[in-house]
Amino acid sequence: MLPAITPSLATPSPSSPTTETPPEPAAAPIQAGSHATPGIAVGPTPARPPSPGAPDTALGFVPLDRARSRALLKPVLSQMAAATTVAEELTTSPSYEADFGTHSPPAEEVAALIETAEAWTLEARTAKAWSAYADAQRQLAWDAALRRMAVLQEAYALADGHDATLRTRYPSVTHFVEAKRAVAMRAWRTKRARAKSEAGDLR
Repeated sequence: MLPAITPSLATPSPSSPTTETPPEPAAAPIQAGSHATPGIAVGPTPARPPSPGAPDTALGFVPLDRARSRALLKPVLSQMAAATTVAEELTTSPSYEADFGTHSPPAEEVAALIETAEAWTLEARTAKAWSAYADAQRQLAWDAALRRMAVLQEAYALADGHDATLRTRYPSVTHFVEAKRAVAMRAWRTKRARAKSEAGDLR
């Protein structure tokens, strides 16, 4: 029997002057040691995931599409619960052929198929629970990393103003600390271009 496993940017109006400047992304500075947003318990900083982690899927795996999945036979809960004992009864019966006839599928074959289905059911349950756990740890880990990076970002801004070589020596760090501003700028430009296009259509 299977175990129970259990930033909002305003759109400029058509009459807005073309010299307007994009808004700065709203981001309050975070002090060193800060980890939680007031009123929200985010939990402890997670440790690194175990190694090895979840296995890669089989090479060439293609998920079942909806039509294919609907066409497959599905067990009911009681069938899944009885899988182990069914396989045992089939393989230990001394009179299987006499009871079911010589044209019935071999007991070992049926039992092996049921045991494989049971094993994959357990694997799917474990994977689903692991997926939920890993996703929660991912969110907690990024929260902790970004909060500490926000503190470093303040130091980076000060250093960048006094050292012209900083950006070439830390290109990835530069990209990282400026990423949200770059996203906000792209979103603002897109909205501004759309507003201009809509204003032109109204003329």
